[in-house]
Amino acid sequence: MSKTKVGGDQKRKAERKAAKAAANAANGAADVDAKMTDAGSELKKEKKEKKEKKDTAEKKEKKEKKEKKERDEDSEEKKERKAKRKEKKRQEEESNETESTSPNPTADDDDTEESPPKKRKRDAAEGDLEIDVSLPQPPSKKALRKLKKHPELAPKILKPTPSNAPKAEIDKSTFPEHSSQVRSKHGVWIGNLAFSTTADTLRDFIALKPEDVTRVNLPTDERGRNKGFAYIDFDSEDALDHALKLSEALLGGRKVLIKNSKDFSKRPASAPAPPKNGANIDKNPPSRILYVGNLDFSTTAEALQEHFEFAGKIQRVRLATFEDSGKCKGFGFVDFLDIESVRRAMLGLTAEEEGTMNELEGKAEVELASRRKRRAMLIGRTITMEYGQDPSVRYKKRFGGKDREGGDEEGGSAVPRKKEWKDTRSTDAGAAYSSDVRRTGAITAGEGKKMTFAE
Repeated sequence: MSKTKVGGDQKRKAERKAAKAAANAANGAADVDAKMTDAGSELKKEKKEKKEKKDTAEKKEKKEKKEKKERDEDSEEKKERKAKRKEKKRQEEESNETESTSPNPTADDDDTEESPPKKRKRDAAEGDLEIDVSLPQPPSKKALRKLKKHPELAPKILKPTPSNAPKAEIDKSTFPEHSSQVRSKHGVWIGNLAFSTTADTLRDFIALKPEDVTRVNLPTDERGRNKGFAYIDFDSEDALDHALKLSEALLGGRKVLIKNSKDFSKRPASAPAPPKNGANIDKNPPSRILYVGNLDFSTTAEALQEHFEFAGKIQRVRLATFEDSGKCKGFGFVDFLDIESVRRAMLGLTAEEEGTMNELEGKAEVELASRRKRRAMLIGRTITMEYGQDPSVRYKKRFGGKDREGGDEEGGSAVPRKKEWKDTRSTDAGAAYSSDVRRTGAITAGEGKKMTFAE
């Protein structure tokens, strides 16, 4: 039995090996077939791509040949047209020459005269242009646009000007050459007028001869109405006095105010002018210290000292810098030897230029102005300048004017007096324990605080 079993196992093993070998052979054949099919498809794809490239190349070549042929035909046509134009021009020139040289024109010449050349200068003898200067000047485009919006301004815009009339008819009294000929030394300003007031109304109100009033200037708005005031000029002092007496009189139901045109007593004070070149001289009291602001972050103390050397001798330069990077904070202080140097630094002048500034004229004055403008700038920025506060003044502001030790009155360093230390502790040994709640066990009132714990 054992021999039979052993023989059966060997047989089964041999069968399995044979089946496995057959399966491997079948798989190998399938792989070979797949590889063969892939290789065939790749060959077909390559052949197809080659054919497409060849077709595109042939189409491109045909297109280029066609375009070249068309270009050649166009160039030939252009050459022919150009040659025809030259020939035609030459014939026209020859015909013109024959016309000018022939003493007795013939019938053919008459035919040529009927079709003259296109470009021909106008013969001056045919007729001179005549311009009538007495006619009114045509309005400009700007005036026409204004008339379109406000037709009621037509009489004012379209009135004749001195350039419209002949020189012989110009009346200088009516059309002065300059505004200074209209304005006189005897003039008044009249205010609180009604919007309906006109120049004729003002002339009747003044009640003078027409020749006594040289000008009535009545400013109007875009609607053509009076703005509420006017200027009137007279030819004599007597006429001016007569007009001033009419102040507070009624005109159109309103009390008018009349003042001399040179009277500026009640004019409101104008706003202070901004500092020139970034310097504000009147802000702080004079000092030997110059405050400089609006500096670039890359500014150094050496650059600041070199920039202000023109004004005078510099004792030291203090530049505010950041602790981490060491760059400029945007401001600094320059300590000069005297106050005059600080003033010159703000004005942008040297000691020599300050003495000769009022005597300069023309080109020298323009050059000095440009130098002063450059001195007010540093690294492309307009710097702000003013008198810096003296250290003693800053100390008094900070510590309330207490006594100080050290430093001079002219701005030296001020050091506060040292305070004596005093022991403020209690000498009672049990005072600390009596005030301690935990040690005494006393009951304390609640303070309303609540403690919560996060889960």
